[in-house]
Amino acid sequence: MERSLPLIPVATPLLPKCLEKVPLHTLAQDAMDSGVLTEGNYCILAYPKGGADLVEAKATMSHFHHIGVFAEVVQFEEKNNFEIVALIETHGRVFISDINHTEDGVLARCSPAQSIPLPKSQYKKATQVLDLFQERMAVSGQMEDEIISALTALDRPSDMADQIAAYLDLPASQRQQVLEEIDVSKRLDLVVHLLNENIINTSLSRNLDVVLEDKMNRERKEAVLRAKLRAIQMELHEEAGDEGKDYVRRLAELKMPEDTRNEIEKEIGKLRRLQAGSMEAGISQSYLDFALSLPWQQTNKKVKKADIKKVQKVLNQRHYGLNSVKERILEYLAVKRMAKESTSNILCLAGPPGVGKTSIVQSVAEALERPFYRISLGGVRDEADLRGHRRTYVGALPGKIIAAIHKSQVNSPVILLDEIDKMASGFRGDPASVLLEVLDPEQNHSFMDHFLQIPYNLSNVLFICTANNLPDIPEPLLNRLELIRINGYSTAEKVELATKYLLPKLIREYGMENLKLTYTAANMETLITGIPLMWA
Repeated sequence: MERSLPLIPVATPLLPKCLEKVPLHTLAQDAMDSGVLTEGNYCILAYPKGGADLVEAKATMSHFHHIGVFAEVVQFEEKNNFEIVALIETHGRVFISDINHTEDGVLARCSPAQSIPLPKSQYKKATQVLDLFQERMAVSGQMEDEIISALTALDRPSDMADQIAAYLDLPASQRQQVLEEIDVSKRLDLVVHLLNENIINTSLSRNLDVVLEDKMNRERKEAVLRAKLRAIQMELHEEAGDEGKDYVRRLAELKMPEDTRNEIEKEIGKLRRLQAGSMEAGISQSYLDFALSLPWQQTNKKVKKADIKKVQKVLNQRHYGLNSVKERILEYLAVKRMAKESTSNILCLAGPPGVGKTSIVQSVAEALERPFYRISLGGVRDEADLRGHRRTYVGALPGKIIAAIHKSQVNSPVILLDEIDKMASGFRGDPASVLLEVLDPEQNHSFMDHFLQIPYNLSNVLFICTANNLPDIPEPLLNRLELIRINGYSTAEKVELATKYLLPKLIREYGMENLKLTYTAANMETLITGIPLMWA
C-alpha cells in the first residue's frame, strides 16, 4: 500500500535496524519548519545520485535511487553552527515511486520493498557469513564480543546481512548496493564479497605494521618485557605463578590421554603469561577449572558387568505389565555385555506421553548403578546447545552432552535424550547432525565440544532416547535407533495399576489412611472407561 512521507536526503545510505544521526538537508528543513516532520513522525531516507550536496531545490525522482529506508525521527538537535541534526531509527526497505514538492516540503510516495526470504536449504550461508565476520574482527584486532553476541542472537539472516554491512566502513555506493538487494541469498553473497575485500585490505595494513615493528631490537625488547614481568609478579606476590602451580598439581593427579594432557598444559602456560585479574585470565581459569574437573577415566566399575537379573528384578518391581518392553531392554543389555565393542544401535522408547518411558530409563540406570541424567531436546534448534559455544563468545558454556558428563562425574552415566522427535533445524545448524556423531560408536570416542576444544570419549555412556512421533525424527538418525514401542496399557492393566499402586499412593499423600475407604476393581474399571458411576 502506497503512502506519502517526508523525504530526507542522506550523505551515505543507511541500512535497516540502525540508529544514526543525520544532518538535515534544506529539503528536509522545509518539512520540519512546516510541522510535517516532527519528533515521533515517520519519514523516508533516500540517497541522491552523486551525493546529498548535489540535490537541487526542485529535485525529481531522477535525482534519487529508487530504494530507500523507512525510518522514525527520534529527536532533533541543533549544533553550534545552527545546523539541525535528527536522530533517526531505521526500520525497513521501501520502494520510492515518485517525489512531490508541496508547501509543507518534499514528500516521497513509497511502498514496502519485500525481501525474498532465504531458502531453508541455504541457512548454512548465514553461519558462514558470521564466521567470516569473526575472522575479519580477529584480523583487524577488534574482537568485540558484544557485537558477535548481538549478531548471533538475530533470528533472521536478512537482518544479520544488514547489520554486518552497517558495521563495515563501506563507500556509499557499496552501502546502496546492499540496500537495493532484496534477495536475501544474493545479499549474503554480496556481504561475503565485501568482507573478503575488507579482510585482504586489513591484512595488508597490519602486515606493514608488523614489518616496521620487527625492525626494533628484539633482544632489548625481550629484556625490558621480562624485567616488567618480574616486577609485576613481585608486586602481586606471585599470585599468577602460585595458581599455575595448583593447576599443574591437579593435572598430575589425573589420568588422561597424552594429547589431552598436552593441550591443558598449553592453557596453563598461557594463564601464567597473563596478568592476574584480567578478563583473559578469568576466561582461562574458568576453562581450566572445568576441564580438570571432568571425569576423563573415572569409569564405573560395573559398566562391563551389568547384572541382568538385577535389572529384571527392578523393572518388575517398579513397572507393572509391559513384558515385551522389558524383554527387549534385557536382550539389549545382554548383547552389550557380551559384545567386545559397542553395538551400533541405540535404544529408543517410542510411545504417547504418560506411558512411563522416562521412569523405565531411570529404573535401568538405578539397576545398573550408574548416574542418570536427562537431556530435554524439545525445541532445541541450535547445534551449539549440544556442542557448546566457542570461548570467544561472552558467557560461553559447554554443550548439554559434556555438561551431563561433568555433572555425573563418571564417564559412563545413563543419559536420556528425551523427545528426540521435537528437535528443529535453523540457520544456526542442525542438532540432529550432532546427535549422529554422539550416537555413532565409530565417531563418539573423539567427540569435540566447541567450548572444551579437546576430544572426549563418549563410548562408555549408555544413551537411551524417547520419542512420541516417529515420522518427525530425521531419517539418518532414525536408522541409528533400535525402536521399542510402548503403546500404553489395556483396561485390565489400568485397573490393576490403579487398585494396587496409584490409589494407595494418593491415600498416603493426602493423609487419608485413617478413613475407611472401600473400592473394588469394578469401581476402578467404571472410572477408567468413563461410564457414569452410580453411588448408593
